[in-house]
Formats: sequence, structure tokens, C-alpha cells
Amino acid sequence: GNQWTAAVLYLEVAICYRRARSFREAEEWRALALKLFPRYVAALFEQGLALVDENRCDDAIRAFEAVLHADRDWPSIDLWLVRAHADRHRQEAAKTSREGSIEAEATQLCIAWRQTGGCDPDGAREPKADVGCHTNVPGDVSGYCECKGKIGRTAMSGCRHEPFRCVQQCTVKFATLDTETQTEVLSEPPPAATPDQDPCSTATGAVPPDWCSLNHYVVINIPCDFAMHEQGESEDLKRAYKKRSLQVHPDKRGGSVRAFQRVAAANEVLVDVEKRRAYDEGEDIEREAQQDGSEGPYHRKKIEQKYFPERFDFEPFGDPHSDRRERETREHRQLERRRQEALARGEHQQNQEQRRTEL
Repeated sequence: GNQWTAAVLYLEVAICYRRARSFREAEEWRALALKLFPRYVAALFEQGLALVDENRCDDAIRAFEAVLHADRDWPSIDLWLVRAHADRHRQEAAKTSREGSIEAEATQLCIAWRQTGGCDPDGAREPKADVGCHTNVPGDVSGYCECKGKIGRTAMSGCRHEPFRCVQQCTVKFATLDTETQTEVLSEPPPAATPDQDPCSTATGAVPPDWCSLNHYVVINIPCDFAMHEQGESEDLKRAYKKRSLQVHPDKRGGSVRAFQRVAAANEVLVDVEKRRAYDEGEDIEREAQQDGSEGPYHRKKIEQKYFPERFDFEPFGDPHSDRRERETREHRQLERRRQEALARGEHQQNQEQRRTEL
């Protein structure tokens, strides 16, 4: 009795810390609850929500799978698995789009190869011909390797030299520095972004600002399970959007038009009930092509088929949608189930808020 009461209180404290974006403290209190009851499903589920808020998609998926293993009837666990997989898909898509870029090849010591014209390393810059640190620089181009901090420039080259890679050249020059300078270089903070540098890149070694994320919740800095009425009204979202808008406003230090527009775009999705639902269910994710050339299932159906195969009829030749009336009936049932789940989530969140107020 007393241990269970303590576990419930520990979890309530953990929820408060998570919603305040204090993830370390939330994890500590959540761990106390799980130490008392390792299979405390509500705590396992809260762990999944915290990982979603931290944008740790793979860990969130594993946490929700643990909930599913403990209780397949846990409210909305199917939707949270769909959401976590959608977030991971967006993360991977963003990572793939950056692969091969100059910024993605930056290292602890090397920034990039900077190409110049006229076979003169001090000639006019040709930035469109720059390449990453791990990319081979051919022997018939001029330029230099830009290295981090006091390493400076190296491999100043005309148009007649042996091919090389800047990651090696910067390492060689770094080795020639005295110990004090080497220590200083390694402890230097990432250089500030230049006006023509993408702030969302990793060229400087810095972590991109959170508004660069494709996760709208991360951009607004609001909990993934914030309460919203069916009309799309949410005081939590209003406060979070106002705060973030002021932080990234172009007139503020560190703000920019691009950041301001990104925050506004995220809010436009989250403030609209239908747009938020479509985003959470991954309707923006491109459907995979089937072997016969037709489109595969939507993201939500694909994930539900993975975890809840019993919900779907056996389709040995794919889903031909031969019976239109049956398909429409099935879709109607799914929409009604979503509505009921949304109402249940809202009621659950209101009860939690009331319990925290009473505490």
C-alpha cells in the first residue's frame, strides 16, 4: 500500500518535471517509481513520452514496445507507436538529405576544402566547388584546407599537386603545434556561423538550434501530449508559441526571419486539430511503392499492421479495395475510434491536471 502510493507520487512528480522540460529530474523520479514496481505500465508509458519530448525516437519506440508487451490494451499505445515511428522516419530523412554535404564531413580539426580560381590558393574564392574534409581533392585545382581555430589554413595548393584529403592535412598540421596550442584548439568553442552559412548545418561542429528540427513539438518546445480542445484551443500552446516567437524574433539577438517563420509554421500545424492529427499519424510521409507499382499503405496502417496484425484481414495478394462499401465502413470505424481515443486522452490529461492541483 505505502510503496504503491509512493510510486504514484514519484510518477506524478516525474510528469511535472517532464512538462517543465527538466528531463534529467524527470528521469530520476521516474526511476524511483520503476525501482519499486519495474512493470508499472504508467511509468513505462511516461518514459516513452519523455523520450518523444527529447526527440530520442529509437528509445521512444522501444519504450512503447515495452508498454505494448505489458498491456496491449493500454490507451492509445497504437497511436504513440505510430507517432514515434513517424518522428524517426523524419529524422532519418533529414539525415539522408545531409549525407555527402560539406557540413556533414566536418571533423574535430577540419572544416572543409576551400577552392579558389586562377590556380592561385590566394585567388578569388569559388565556394560552389568546395568539398568536404573526407572528399578527395584532385591535383588540378587550387585552394586550401580550412582547419579549426589556430590550426588555420593548410595545404595551400596551386593546380599541380598530388591528390589529398583535408582531414589528413589538418591532422598533420595539428601535430606540428605545441602542446599548449593543441589543448587550446581542442577546447575552443565552435566558431560562430558566417552570414552565408546555414545555421542548421553541422559545419562548425555546433549542435543546430532546436528550431531546425522537423519535429514541430521540439520547435515550439511544448510537451508531446499537451492538452487541446476539439476546437483547437490550447492555453499551453498559446503560451509556448508566444514565448518561442519572442525568442527567435528577427529583432532579438540570435533571432532570424527563417527561425521566426519555422516556429510559425510549426504552430500552424499544431494549432489545427486535423493538421495535428495528420502530422502525428505521419500522413506527410511518402508511401512506398509496391512490387506491382501501386502505392503501399499509409504510414499509420503500416505501423498498425506491424504491431496489431489481428486488426486486419488476410490479404494474400495485397489490398485490392474490391469492396468499396466495406472499405468505407472500416474507415468510418477507424475515424470513430480516433475520436473516442482523443476524448479519452483529453479526459485523462484533465484528470492528471486536477490531481496535481490537489497535490
